[in-house]
Amino acid sequence: MGLLETRVNVGNVARVQRGLLPQWNWFVDYTGPGNRIWLAWDNDLIGVDVLDIGDQFVHCDVFIRCMHIHVFITVVYGVNDVVGWRVLWDALGRISPMVNNATWLVGGDFNTVLDDSEVCGHSGDIQAAVEEFQGCLQDTGLITLPMQGEWFSWHNCSRDSRSLWKRLDRLLVNDC
Repeated sequence: MGLLETRVNVGNVARVQRGLLPQWNWFVDYTGPGNRIWLAWDNDLIGVDVLDIGDQFVHCDVFIRCMHIHVFITVVYGVNDVVGWRVLWDALGRISPMVNNATWLVGGDFNTVLDDSEVCGHSGDIQAAVEEFQGCLQDTGLITLPMQGEWFSWHNCSRDSRSLWKRLDRLLVNDC
């Protein structure tokens, strides 16, 4: 399980983890500000080996014990600027050849949209960012899994003409 944007102070991490899932194993990404990405897993069911960490992602090899298979999982919590997205797209491009012919799931809050249908309201000029995100998916062979539930995953909490809705959260998978 991946948790994003926990906003838990470093001194309280162990207490919060014991309160949530005391028997599970935990990994907390301390590389970015505010320990942005947490991973939790039941070691009786799966094994997790963290392979790569960046400011916006944690990439793991997950072994599903009952099925005896390995799956690569990358949990993403993207920044909210074009330069940061480019760093993330480059990282995913670097990881892509390493997963080769294995299943690769990439999921989380990308903090950007994939096309205009994922925005309701005025969001400025986003076309370049959209095209770069689409290019990343094309280069890495990732596709978006169908979403269930609400289409938009973020709202700016404005009740006037500045109201803005976006789909920022998604799960991607390669074609293996």
